[in-house]
Amino acid sequence: SQLGSTPMRLAEELEGTNAGLIYTSITDALDLREKKFSTAIQGVGIKSYADVRAFRDSWTSLRGDIQQAELEASAMSKLKVETTTDSITELFRHLGIVEQFDPDYIIHNQTEEQQAGITSLAIAVNPPHVNGVIFNYPKGARGAGSGQTAHELAHMAYGMYAPENGTYAEKFGITGTANETMAFLIESLFSNRRWLYHVYGMSEQESNLIASRSQLGDELFLREYVGGLGFQLELERMERSLEGGIYTQEGDFKPEVYAAFRSSLGKAYAGRLQLSDDDLRSRYSKFLMPKLEYLIAFAASEFLSEYLEERWGKEWFENPEAGDLLKGVMKDLHVKGIEEVLSGLPHPYGSSRHFNESNYTSLIQVRYQM
Repeated sequence: SQLGSTPMRLAEELEGTNAGLIYTSITDALDLREKKFSTAIQGVGIKSYADVRAFRDSWTSLRGDIQQAELEASAMSKLKVETTTDSITELFRHLGIVEQFDPDYIIHNQTEEQQAGITSLAIAVNPPHVNGVIFNYPKGARGAGSGQTAHELAHMAYGMYAPENGTYAEKFGITGTANETMAFLIESLFSNRRWLYHVYGMSEQESNLIASRSQLGDELFLREYVGGLGFQLELERMERSLEGGIYTQEGDFKPEVYAAFRSSLGKAYAGRLQLSDDDLRSRYSKFLMPKLEYLIAFAASEFLSEYLEERWGKEWFENPEAGDLLKGVMKDLHVKGIEEVLSGLPHPYGSSRHFNESNYTSLIQVRYQM
C-alpha cells in the first residue's frame, strides 16, 4: 500500500509503558499553551503544514519583515555546521565526556542544492559504539549548524559509553529513549541564551532570536510527534472496532483512517494550521514510525536539564562536575531504565524527585515557560 507495512504496535515499541497516559499528559500541557503557540506561529508567518516544514528546515520567518530578516541573516551566518561541531566537541572535552572524536568519522557532505537546512545521521561504524556521523547540507546554507548538529554529535558521545561486551539492549540503551534523551539535552543548548552568547559570541539580540527560534522548532517537533502518537492510539482502536480491519481490499487504508490522521494532526497543532491533502499524504508513512520513545526522551531531557540547572545554574555546561554526573548517567542508561536512572539522581537538598508519566505535563510547561 501507499503507507508501507503494518504499523508497529505501541505495546511492542515500549512494553509496559502507558502510552495513553503519556499522550494525555503532554496534550494537556500543549492545550495550556494554545494562545502562546498561536501568537508564535503568527509571528513567523506559519499558516500551513508546509510552512512548518519550511520553518524547521531553515528557521527563517516567512513574513518578509526586512528588519527581522537582517537580524536573522546576521545570527544564522554564525550557525555553521563546522562551528557547532567544534563547540560541541570542546564542550564534551571540557566536561570530560569525550576527549576527542575521530575526525575521520565526522563526515561533511556539502551539496550543490540551494535549499537551506541540514540532514544528518549518526551511524554505528564500529559497533557497539555509535561513533560516526554524516552531515548533509548545501554549501553556504544559513543556519545549518543548528541544534540538529549537536543532537547527532551527542549520539556519538553516548555510544562511546556502551559496554564492550553486553546484550544488544546494553550496547544501545535499553531502548532508543536513553540515546535520544542525551541527544535532546545537548540540542536544548540552542534554547539557552547564555550558551549562544558565550560560546557563539552572538549579541544579546541574536541570542534571544535563536533561542526563541529553537524553542518554537522544539514545540513544532513535539506537536507533530504528539499528533503521531494520537494517530497510532486511534489506529489501534480502529483495528479492533472497524469491521474487516483498517485496510481496503486493495491494501490501502480505509477513508476512516485518513480522517483519523487529519484529526490527530489538526488537534496537535491546536487547529491553527491549514492541512492540505497533498501535505498530509506526503507524511502518512512517517506517522507510522515510533513516536512514543521520542516523546519520553523529550520529557526526560527536560527533567535532566532542570536538574543540571538546579545544581549548577544556567551555565551548567561550564562545570566539570556536571560532566561527571552526565558520564554516570550515560553509563547507567545502557543497563537501566530511564525512570530508574533519573529518579535516582542525588538531589542537592537530600530529597528525591521522580521521573514518570504523571509529571510530563509540568515538565513540558516548564520547557516553554508557561
